[in-house]
Amino acid sequence: MAAVLESDAARMSYRITNARTAIQERLNSHVEITSSEHEALEAAVQKLATLKVQHVDLIQPTVPTGDTAPPG
Repeated sequence: MAAVLESDAARMSYRITNARTAIQERLNSHVEITSSEHEALEAAVQKLATLKVQHVDLIQPTVPTGDTAPPG
């Protein structure tokens, strides 16, 4: 949830990484995982992947092309 709710772009990657690490640790633990928990973990992984893609798109500058280039 911390990654999803993060509004600071500089901290978002850190929070995404922490969330993915926590999920991997849970999946690799020796404690039984129910099917519903497994589904929730897989859904979280997918949502974090989407968030990461959206985050990268948001922070990368766009390069103006054609008529949209500022006068220079």
